[in-house]
Formats: sequence, structure tokens, C-alpha cells
Amino acid sequence: VEDINTIYPAVIGTYNEKGFEYFNTTFVVPPLPEKKQNQKINVWAGLQPKNSANVIQVVLSFGNIANEGSNQFWKLGCWFVGSNRFFNLKSKLIEVEVGDIIQAVMFRNSFDYDWEIRGDVFRYNNDSKEIDKVNDVNLLVTKLDQKDFYEEKHEFAVLTLEKYGMNDCEQYPPSGANVTFTETSLNTKYKGVNSESTLINDPFWVDIFGHDSFCGEYFDINSDDTPTLYFHGN
Repeated sequence: VEDINTIYPAVIGTYNEKGFEYFNTTFVVPPLPEKKQNQKINVWAGLQPKNSANVIQVVLSFGNIANEGSNQFWKLGCWFVGSNRFFNLKSKLIEVEVGDIIQAVMFRNSFDYDWEIRGDVFRYNNDSKEIDKVNDVNLLVTKLDQKDFYEEKHEFAVLTLEKYGMNDCEQYPPSGANVTFTETSLNTKYKGVNSESTLINDPFWVDIFGHDSFCGEYFDINSDDTPTLYFHGN
């Protein structure tokens, strides 16, 4: 069993005691790993309660994923995972290309309090010189699906690098490759602004816990407050 600090070499988050009901962020699919072996790499944006009982997430994955075909491409999916992986729900996984723009969004439906999780894929069109939506993936998590987690507040919004089966830094995208999260917004209430609603367009990101990174992986906060994930240290 891998140590948690090895599985999660880079994690940042932001906290609000009211809990978040809306999380939106955008990022670009990085280059493929130099060595394609038995590794699994996940880059994800998600919401968690402070007791870590579950996680709602949009995940960009590379590597061996059971029953999902080739491991030679980045894939995008939406997940709802219970504590200790007691249960999980996931969407289909779709292949995405290097350079695709991913919009990850998750929110509570105002009518029945279901969670809606979406990953929209955009790509530059060389003919029209415009950016077109080319695909999407989504997951609806109903009150029944959420079981005992239905009334959980999700106080943490997190950005995470997760890895398995890594023994060589060349199993990551090449040196200098990175993922920057932009156009990020959070809200403690979705659908309808009221006195309880707190909209956050520039979250204050901090390291969630100390970690012993394998290849110097880290997040850096840019001058415009956007976070960038680096797969390799300086």
C-alpha cells in the first residue's frame, strides 16, 4: 500500500465553514507522459467535507483504468466517491486531446438538492479560428445515491495531483509541463443569491497537508492568484 503522501504529492485547497454548493474551474490538457507504462495519473478538481467522508470531482486521468479501453490517452470523467471507497459512482470516461480546454463544474441542484457534475471539452478549430465545444461528460448524483452523505457540507474545494504505480519521473508529462486552473469561482449557495450566499472568484489556496513529492511535484500561485500544478520540481 502506497503512503498517502506518495499517492497525493500535490494538493491545495480553500475552506469555507458554510460549505460550497458550486465550484467551477477551467484548465488545459497537458502533454502526454514521456513513458507510458503501468502508471495512473489523476488531476482533479473537487469538493469534500472536512471529515473527508466523500468527494465530488471532475477527473483528468491517464493510465490503466479498468474496462475503459486504451491507456495511451488522457481521459475525462466525473465521480462521486464515498469514504474509504465504500462506494463510488462515475460517469463514462471520454478521450480528450492534448491542448483541449476543460471546464469542470459541480453544483447542487436547487430543486431536489441533487449534485450535478460536468466536464465540458472545448477545442480550437483551425478552420473557423474559434473555440468549439466538442464533447462533454456528466454525472447526476441524486439524494438516494448520496445515502448517508446527503446532508454533508462540503467545506473544502481542492485541486489535486494523484498518482499510482510511479517509479520514474519520466512517467509524468515532460519537464516544464503544467496545468493552470483559471476562471475559478465558488459559491456557498447555488441558484439564487441570498444573505447566506458567498460568491468567491479569487479563492485563497493553501497546501492541504505536507507531502513528500516524488519528482518535486508542486502547486505555485501566480501573480494573478491562479494556481499552477507542476509535475516536476525546478
